[in-house]
Parts: sequence; C-alpha cells; structure tokens
Amino acid sequence: MTLDRDIPLDGSVDVVSSFHQLLRVGTVPAELPDSCSGRETGADGTTLICTDSRTALGTDIKGRPVLITLTGQPQTDPAVTHEDGDSLQAFARLLDSPELALVDVLNLDGGGSTTLMTGTEVQTPPTDAGKDPDGPEYVHRRVADSVYTGVGGYGMYAKQ
Repeated sequence: MTLDRDIPLDGSVDVVSSFHQLLRVGTVPAELPDSCSGRETGADGTTLICTDSRTALGTDIKGRPVLITLTGQPQTDPAVTHEDGDSLQAFARLLDSPELALVDVLNLDGGGSTTLMTGTEVQTPPTDAGKDPDGPEYVHRRVADSVYTGVGGYGMYAKQ
C-alpha cells in the first residue's frame, strides 16, 4: 500500500478500514456528516428517532482498544420498547464523554451488520426480516467480516 510512503504489511501492522472518523484526538471532526438512513416516529407520535445501528472501534487515553456497538431498529411488538440508534454526529457526541476517555474512534460497518457477542451469547437483537414464513420474524444478518477481541482487558455491556 502506498500513501506518500510505502507501508510494509506484515505481522507488526494492524489495518482497519473505515469511512468516517468519529473522534480525532478527542474531538468530533467538523466535517463529520449528520447522516441517518432509518427513521421511525417516537413514542410521542411526532419526533423522528434515528434507528441506525452503529459499530465503532477506538482507543482510550491509555491506548487500549475499545469496541462500541449501539443497536437501533423498529420493534413490531408494541410490548417491546423501541431500541434507539443514532445519527453519526449524535453517536460521536455520545462517545465524546469524559467517562469513556476516548481519543480516536473510527465508524465501522453498522446497520444490520452490527452484532455484539460475548462468549457464545449474542447481545444485540436481530435486525433482518426472516425469509421462512414459519420461522422467526427477525434473524441476525450473516456478515463476512468481524472484529475479535480475545482474553484480557475488560469490557462492559449496558442496556438502558
């Protein structure tokens, strides 16, 4: 790969592909678009809520990697609370908090590709309509790429 200089791609180099940087040196970049492709009317009947799921990979002030997922999709069952997603700018502002202490964050593939697993348990709800009329209404999307974190470090999962 060449970007003004040759970068040898060997075992000492990590490569991540992304289109948008959500935080750059602890600040939301001014050129970050405020995009949202999925919207649904909120509980008040008038406010539009962004339902875009998001996935991000970043580093904190100690240089540790941090993987973040935010799921959002419409719920067909009125008894189930809607899970909000977020626009790119709102997601970036959420990540720009003193508690998280994130420095640089890249936006990864989101939408129905956003799936978080801890151990063998899926923590995110399914987003794609099932094809079998007798099967489940929603299923998890099959994706070709993944970000894996192994033993060590720490993690947190919160649902509010």
